[in-house]
Amino acid sequence: LALAALRHANEVHRVVDYERYLENMLIRQNSIHSSTELIQHLNAIDSSVRTYKFPSEKDMKHINRKLRSCWGLSSHDE
Repeated sequence: LALAALRHANEVHRVVDYERYLENMLIRQNSIHSSTELIQHLNAIDSSVRTYKFPSEKDMKHINRKLRSCWGLSSHDE
């Protein structure tokens, strides 16, 4: 996720030669994966982020109630 975030930030600011950075990182870590394979995974992450729908306020209230019940708190507890 950090690499995907770095890639996205670098698309905006162009601070790092991202492809070269990936290649050097893979070489330093003696990775069995290629940069092409890693880029495919990063593309999948980007796609998921672009299609992600934030929960509505109603959904968030429901999620909070469920979490409170798991934690043993009533909906009136803070």
